[in-house]
Amino acid sequence: MSTLTFAAGIYDSHGTWVTGEQKHTDLKLQDSQLQDMRAKGVDVRDSFQLKPGEYLLREVVQNSEDRRLATLNRDIQVP
Repeated sequence: MSTLTFAAGIYDSHGTWVTGEQKHTDLKLQDSQLQDMRAKGVDVRDSFQLKPGEYLLREVVQNSEDRRLATLNRDIQVP
């Protein structure tokens, strides 16, 4: 079994922390399922209540087996 830890942070246009959350997901996958997940990725959805403006989303994922990290930074606009 492997555990994935997802941490998402939202920063305003000045780089100031606004909000975020952390989730843990335990995976019990067969080898073929794990290979498929590695090839296609994982869909994770977060929902945050934000005022209109420009923000930066930072997402970090770490697995428990070899402690490898993956990151994503994305600009978002809330109308």
